[in-house]
Amino acid sequence: IGAGCGKMGRFLLLDPGLRYIGMDVLEPAMRWCTTEFSRVYGDRARFVHLDVYSSLYNPQGRMKAETLTLPFEWQSADFVICGSLFTHLLEPEMRRYLAEIARILKPGGRLMASIHIDPPEGKRFSGDAVRIDMDPQLFIESNAGAGLGLRQHLGNIYGQEIYLFERLHGQSGSRWINCKSLRGRAYRNIAEALAVAKSRWISYPLSFMRAVTL
Repeated sequence: IGAGCGKMGRFLLLDPGLRYIGMDVLEPAMRWCTTEFSRVYGDRARFVHLDVYSSLYNPQGRMKAETLTLPFEWQSADFVICGSLFTHLLEPEMRRYLAEIARILKPGGRLMASIHIDPPEGKRFSGDAVRIDMDPQLFIESNAGAGLGLRQHLGNIYGQEIYLFERLHGQSGSRWINCKSLRGRAYRNIAEALAVAKSRWISYPLSFMRAVTL
């Protein structure tokens, strides 16, 4: 979610057995990705424009983020990546996205997400669409409330903290499902994508290379 120009998809799709769906509120980016990726990957790559209002990226958006429904079936996704998504969402919007991510993830599926963690002293959440900061414990609690349990804190890169969550079994989140939703090569492709991203401007942790082998 927040696929942009397909910065992650181009690496993940190196695995011929993997299907990738990218989403973004930037309609021109989704239109470009649809054209260019289909030439190389055919129907294994699909891009969806989320016409969600954003004062920065989609000021004419027709949907509200706090009432968003992602256009996917229940328990249909293995892995969701949100790089610099929650750094722009207000708290009600964040909680709605997390609920929707939990809905579409299979039990044992993973979410990798980044946040800024420098709210003013005495506040757990602050900012606007330009930049959101929050107490990391608030983010962890919000994920838990959606049924996503913290698996690992992956570290900091370029000022963003990266966390890996796992979709818990059942609504109570009482136990882990110990499964790998993606095959080994797909995990390695994610790590490679993160490594290349670090050398450019995309904020993701190389430490994720350790997490994907768990």
